[in-house]
Amino acid sequence: LQPRDAVTVFDLGPDRSGQVAAIIEELRRQARLGSPAREVSIIGRVRAPGTYPLEAGMKVSDLIRAGGRLVEAAYPVEAELTRLSAVGRESRESELVVIDLDAVLRGDPAADIALAPYDVLNVKEMPQWQDLEQVEIAGEVRFPGTYPIRRGERLSSLLRRAGGLSDLAFADGAMFLREDLRQREARQLAELAERLESDVRTAALSQEEDPQVTGARQALLKQVRNTEPTGRLVIDLAGLLAGGEDTDLDVRLQDGDRLLVPMRSPTVTVIGEVQFPTSHLYGAESSLQDYIDKSGGMTAEADSRRVYVVRADGSVEPGGRSPRARNKQSLRPGDTIVVPLDADRISKLSLWTNVTTVIYNIGVAAAAVSSFL
Repeated sequence: LQPRDAVTVFDLGPDRSGQVAAIIEELRRQARLGSPAREVSIIGRVRAPGTYPLEAGMKVSDLIRAGGRLVEAAYPVEAELTRLSAVGRESRESELVVIDLDAVLRGDPAADIALAPYDVLNVKEMPQWQDLEQVEIAGEVRFPGTYPIRRGERLSSLLRRAGGLSDLAFADGAMFLREDLRQREARQLAELAERLESDVRTAALSQEEDPQVTGARQALLKQVRNTEPTGRLVIDLAGLLAGGEDTDLDVRLQDGDRLLVPMRSPTVTVIGEVQFPTSHLYGAESSLQDYIDKSGGMTAEADSRRVYVVRADGSVEPGGRSPRARNKQSLRPGDTIVVPLDADRISKLSLWTNVTTVIYNIGVAAAAVSSFL
């Protein structure tokens, strides 16, 4: 060492920029025509990718050391080095150099080439590499639990590993939950809440709206903010079991997926704008209107034109615009009848109608999920 030297000992974390940022900034201030900034970068599958000072005599192995060395997913055979080279005095172009990474790691000095300013070393990922991924299957299967999955594994394979469905399983009511869909629902709910809040503020400023309508707006906004997304993906489990491994029905699994298989449900549920939202025993001769009547009929705030049915598998079907049409509606065990709020009372904008539909549909899924908790 020499007087005024500074020694930096890195921690094992992935971000070292705070420890080298001041040095890199100083090197860039010293750069001038004919003397480029002495910095190099490493990206890809290393522990601490980033930009580092170009040491005197620095080689590829030294840059890998600065980057915290390779992670488990790194491709150890070769890497790419991108180098900027001046073309005369008028332009600069990039050059791609293939690095024999295996030889560098073995200590071969011929492969461990010297670095130049602005070099970027890219350590690639192992082909088809994946971290351990797991899915959960719960409910009426022989061996419920959490299962590690292979790359590209499908739902039919998971069902075989879980021993298949039990005698009491209700395949039509199976719930398939996916995390990225839940996150998408959360974003959509946040956007809806923001738009609804804007409508509420606009109506409040106008001071011409009926206080009851304003209260309904605020209540609906509160419902949106309190709605928890589920990330349900509609699947046809019964069709998959009946028709074999059809690629259209056989879902490719992802990390964090959950399959919840309930017991048979001999009930039909009625929710929304009815006098007594509740569940009723399924009757083969009972119509959609019969179940609504058993729940006390619709409230004054109900939208009788937009009644719909959420099937046990999560799919949605219209319920008919008139009692006569609803009397012909074919229902099955596990279905949920939704009588929505008449959003036209609040606003003529279709947004409010769409919001009530989102709330009810997510609510149906959330109620089914809660039965497994």
